[in-house]
Amino acid sequence: MKKNLLSLLVFSGFAILSTAQQIPVNLGLESWSNDSPDNWVSSNLAIAIGANQSVFEETANPSEGTSYARLITVECSFCPFVDPSATDTLPGLIRQAVPFNGTVTSITVDVRASMLNNDKGVVMAILTQNGTYVDGGTVEISNQATWTTITIPFTGASGDTLALTAASSGSPLAGNGFVPTGAAEMGSELWVDNWVFNGTTGTLSIDKVTNNNLRIYPNPTSEFIHIETDFTLGAIELYDGFGRLVKNINLAPGSNLISVSDLPVGSYLVRIRNTDETDARIQRIIISR
Repeated sequence: MKKNLLSLLVFSGFAILSTAQQIPVNLGLESWSNDSPDNWVSSNLAIAIGANQSVFEETANPSEGTSYARLITVECSFCPFVDPSATDTLPGLIRQAVPFNGTVTSITVDVRASMLNNDKGVVMAILTQNGTYVDGGTVEISNQATWTTITIPFTGASGDTLALTAASSGSPLAGNGFVPTGAAEMGSELWVDNWVFNGTTGTLSIDKVTNNNLRIYPNPTSEFIHIETDFTLGAIELYDGFGRLVKNINLAPGSNLISVSDLPVGSYLVRIRNTDETDARIQRIIISR
């Protein structure tokens, strides 16, 4: 599959989610609609021209949470009719791009892979300024039988758009210094879970989106959350999918119960500070009803 066709079928759908959004959301791939993870655009768009489904939600043995994405390179017999230079293969691919006015120190993602012949999956995190690459990179993925955490380093440069991408074959994603080593092979598979963003934005400073020493339950939830951590709870902040502060609570001593019944269904980041504000933790939650 040549990059031209992938751009036509998929990248045309990767409009920036919102001019207000400051951070990627649904990084754990927990929330899905219409065979694609919410807030991500996928190569399943090509089903409309006759391609087989290439992105699937799976729930068995996740690296974190309850759901993750399975990407598979599939047959797309109609693709050469859309782009005569294309072949009949289409990588499974997901991508999220958001406006961004901060810095990134690193991005990690958990992967498993089953690659055929010399094919390689890829995970990519790219920061651009006015459409020009300024930071980030791409990592090729060979066969991985168990979940492995991949780190994409950043230099701390500033940009205006952050894009995260994963694909079951890397050959369509050449550019920004990335030269793929393999060709797309039908049947190559990449499993992706638990993207972690480390950095700062103009809206929210993120130490690490992780759940180390932090437990929030039930998750997903509908009415309330309990919070357990290894420090004395102070301020609790909830941010919606657009990076907006929607709830700010100063907990009374001994309290760890927060009502979310007034918030709409969706994905939220919960930021928890200790009482002397020397430490903070962040975890994603899903509100569903």
